[in-house]
Amino acid sequence: IAGMDAPDESSAGFTYPPELAAELQRQGGYLIDTNILGYARAGRREQALAVTRQVIDRRARAAERLMRERPWDLFVVVFTALDRIQHAFWQAPGDESPSAELPPHQAVSDAVLEFYQRLDAVVGRLVEAAGEGASVMLVSDHGMGANPQSNMYLNPWLESLGLFHKAADSAKGQAGRALRYLLRRAAALADGLLGKRWRRRIMRLLPGGRAGLVSKLHRAPCDWSRTRAYADYIQPGIWINLRGREPQGIVEPGEEYEALRARLIALLSRCRDPRTGAPIVRGVYRREEVYRGPRLDQAPDLHIEWNYDQVVSGYQFEDEAGQTVTVGSAADIVERRNIDGDHRPDGIFLLAGPGARRGGELAGARIVDIAPTLLHLLGLPVPEDMEGRVLTGALSDEFAAHHPIQRGQATPASEAKRELSDDEARQVESRLRGLGYLE
Repeated sequence: IAGMDAPDESSAGFTYPPELAAELQRQGGYLIDTNILGYARAGRREQALAVTRQVIDRRARAAERLMRERPWDLFVVVFTALDRIQHAFWQAPGDESPSAELPPHQAVSDAVLEFYQRLDAVVGRLVEAAGEGASVMLVSDHGMGANPQSNMYLNPWLESLGLFHKAADSAKGQAGRALRYLLRRAAALADGLLGKRWRRRIMRLLPGGRAGLVSKLHRAPCDWSRTRAYADYIQPGIWINLRGREPQGIVEPGEEYEALRARLIALLSRCRDPRTGAPIVRGVYRREEVYRGPRLDQAPDLHIEWNYDQVVSGYQFEDEAGQTVTVGSAADIVERRNIDGDHRPDGIFLLAGPGARRGGELAGARIVDIAPTLLHLLGLPVPEDMEGRVLTGALSDEFAAHHPIQRGQATPASEAKRELSDDEARQVESRLRGLGYLE
C-alpha cells in the first residue's frame, strides 16, 4: 500500500496486488495522509485532529485485518500521524512563549499526548494479531521536540560575516525563499520516485537548467556574485558557493574552500543564544565526516548539530576582531511559524519476541542497523554492501548461538516507474503542500 507519494487511494499502482485497493474501500476505506498544516494555518485545529484520527483508525483496521487474513513473512505498517501532529501541535494552544523554555515533557500539548496514547493502543492490537511466535519491532525514523528555530538565523549570521549578500529586491527574496522551499522538497520525491513528467514540471520552474535536480534547490535568495556561503532554512547545514560546482560559484576549490570551512566551524562554535547565553551548537562537521556514498555532493559542505535544549532568539558571538555581534529578529523565523515541533536525531527502537533479549537497554543503535537486523531475524543473508550492522545486543544469547550472521550479495533493485499524469502530479503536490513539504 503506497504512502504520501501516491496521488490518491484509487490511483493505478496504489496497492499490490491491484485488487487490494478495492478491498480496502469495501472494508471502510483508507486515507493516505492528512492536510494537517493546511488545517493548522487556517485555525481549524479540531478538524485537523479529527481527520488525523481517521487516518490512524482506518490504517490500523486495514493492518489488523490483513495481518489476520493474509499469509506473511514480514509485516510492516507505518503510522505517520505522530509526525504530523507533533509538527503542527507540539505547543499547547494559546501558549505564546517559546516551547523549549519549559522542559520538553511539560511543553507538549494535549494533542500530542492523545495521539501517543491512541497509537499505543493500536500497537497492542497489532501485537496480539501477530501472535505469540512473532518478533515485533517498533521503530521511529527520528525523534521530535520543540522547533529550535536555529536554521532560521543562519543566513543573517552569514550576512553579518560578509559571506552572504541578499538579493536587491527583498520582496522577491522572500518569495524566492518560499519557492526554493517548495521546489527542494518536491524535488527529493521527483528525482527518485515520480518519473520524468513530474521532474520536467519541477525543472521548468528552475533558473538556469543546472544539472542535478536536488542540488539546484539549495539556493538562497541572494546576490550570487558576492555570496560565498549560504543556508537553505531546512537542513542543519551550510553550503559553500563553490566555483565549478555552483552555477555562479566564486570560492575556489582546495585551499580557499577548506579555509572557509575551518573559519565557519570556529565561528559557529562560538555562537550563543543572546537571551540565555547557552551554546547554540553541539558540533559542526565537514560533510565527509558525516556522510558517505555516491551522492555526497548533494550534502551541505558543513553539517550542524544544534543544541536542542532551547528555542533560540538569535546568535551572539565574538568575531575575529574581538567584537560582540548579535544577529536575529522575529522576521528571520517567519517562514516556519506554523511548525511547532521539529525532528530530533534520536528515535525509538524496541524489539520483543522469541529472539529478543529480555530487559535492558540498547546503546549505539542507528537507523541503518534496522534493515540488517530484520534480515537476520528472517534468517536471510545481509548483503555485503549494506550499511549498518545486526543489532546483536538486542538478541538473546540462545538465538545468537543458533543463528550466526550470514552475508551475501544484494538483489538488484527494479528501476521500473509508472509515469504520473498531470492531474496525479497535482494531487501529490497538493498533499505535500498540506504536509508542509511545499509552500
